[in-house]
Amino acid sequence: MKKILTSALALGVMTLIIGCGDGDLVELKNNGNDQAMFDLGNQEIMKKYPNYKLYDIASLKNLSSIKEGKEIYVWASNHIKDMKKQSPEKYSNYIFLMDKDKNYRLVLVSCLKDYCSVIDKTKDAGLY
Repeated sequence: MKKILTSALALGVMTLIIGCGDGDLVELKNNGNDQAMFDLGNQEIMKKYPNYKLYDIASLKNLSSIKEGKEIYVWASNHIKDMKKQSPEKYSNYIFLMDKDKNYRLVLVSCLKDYCSVIDKTKDAGLY
């Protein structure tokens, strides 16, 4: 019984670590979007910001170093919902980026068919 509980606890901890990425950062996953556009958008972000890792915007809620992170998360989430209502054929998403020195950015990626634009929204969101 003790062995089963220990294994279950270890599995739970591993799941938590994997699900959160680097500490408080949330791993970026495709949440029901077109996979090809999701992948293309991420590739375009990596071209523009090669030294940054990509994370879900939910990371904003978890990082104590970002003042008003929860409010910025809500703002970005609502903006994504509005964009999807206006242009359901488009892939639009906010992505949180962080480099090894803990510098961060918030970018908006918008894709239509085989073209994506990546716009730095860090200042617009009030992160600096």
